[in-house]
Amino acid sequence: MLRWGSSVKCLLVLLVFFLTLLASKPSHADNGWAWNSTGTNAKWYSVASNSDGTKLIAAIKGGDIWTYSNGAWTEGKINGDNNSWTAVASDSTGAKLVAAASGGDIWTYSNGTWTANQVNGGSNNWAAVASSSDGTKLVAAVNGGDIWTSSNGVWTANNAGGGSNSWAAVASNADGSKLVAAVNGGDIWTYSNGIWTPNQVDGGSSDWAGVASNSDGTKLAAVNSTGVWVYSNGLWTESLLGQTGWSGVASSADGTRLAAVSYGGDIWTYANGTWTEANVYGGGNNWNGIASDSTGTKLVAVIASTHGSIWTGYYSTSYPAASAWINALYSEYSSYYGTKAGGVATLTTTSGAYFMQYFDSGKVILAWTDGYLYSFSGTSWNSLFIVWNATSVADTASTWINGTYSVYSSFFGTKSGGVQTGTDTNGTYYVQWFTNGTAILAYSDGYLYYGYGGVWHSFGVKWE
Repeated sequence: MLRWGSSVKCLLVLLVFFLTLLASKPSHADNGWAWNSTGTNAKWYSVASNSDGTKLIAAIKGGDIWTYSNGAWTEGKINGDNNSWTAVASDSTGAKLVAAASGGDIWTYSNGTWTANQVNGGSNNWAAVASSSDGTKLVAAVNGGDIWTSSNGVWTANNAGGGSNSWAAVASNADGSKLVAAVNGGDIWTYSNGIWTPNQVDGGSSDWAGVASNSDGTKLAAVNSTGVWVYSNGLWTESLLGQTGWSGVASSADGTRLAAVSYGGDIWTYANGTWTEANVYGGGNNWNGIASDSTGTKLVAVIASTHGSIWTGYYSTSYPAASAWINALYSEYSSYYGTKAGGVATLTTTSGAYFMQYFDSGKVILAWTDGYLYSFSGTSWNSLFIVWNATSVADTASTWINGTYSVYSSFFGTKSGGVQTGTDTNGTYYVQWFTNGTAILAYSDGYLYYGYGGVWHSFGVKWE
């Protein structure tokens, strides 16, 4: 592009109308995640989810099993109350469940009925359970005993690692053919082709507390008191440091998204090579379990305190686009809005997710569910007439160009055709010409320009 003359920053003129919208500042929302408390106050110990996150199961230590479906929690009185439930698992549909108690039995749920399995006499210190996606293959671990596997209702002792270890966690791939189990004070063991193999991770003698597997068993995750470890391409590597007391970990089906919780700490999520702290419920909670749907965008975690609770998290994939637009607008008008009050917050309504950036001045930038950006002055809402939720680079460029034109239509006049695409040595750019010779340009350097009188001027605003 030939840069005609100097770049001049130009302020947008806001077309104002009153928006009948009320929005309150969220107490728990971070980096695209919206968190909500659910369930009754209790010492929750374990939780599991079906593949789409619509059905959940959670266990109370010294209480009962609760299931979630159609927006409501239901108490299941299994073998009376006050069982020392330690682990729960679900198949992909949520129709087949499994729960295990320390000093008790393994119970399975199908067709509306809970059934005791009487594994190894029916009274063991069960520490962990996991299920295949169809619920026909199960794995359970005894703290101070063996790992047991079940296929179509038949349980078999595996004699893994000698058959007497302080097993703390187990996980299964989708078809149940690959397993992973962790010893508190020992190794991580993996199972494939009928063979259990020790993995000497983090020195081979660590206080492992949780493991997770992706759907094909090629990507694993494990947590101990000092870190989160991940397995991929045959290699274990430490993925997250700086927190202590890790107590649980979960994985998406493809293994690209992880979530981990710490006892006395917080919930952390992993995507695109980056770990992010969620700061749920103020942080510093005794998180004891976490589960994920298949996409890794719906999470459920439990707090193991006397007045603990269950928290569900929802990640909106629209967050990156919304936050990019909000931050671009803020970079132009930082003097008007002032200091940010936290980050871009994610909230949800029946219409979907929306996003807000609060400022200490009382002003707000809002990416609303109708696809438009709004600004709150402290007394009224003002539409910016800019669409933020375009679905492609070309759409994004056109959105910026058309949004700018809607503000300056009297200056630019009549459009000469539609938005055109061009390329130069810097890449692809998009331009809208007008019959009076002016133009709006979304250039390949990521910035917006307008052409007037043979000179290109920069808006100082990034569109890409």
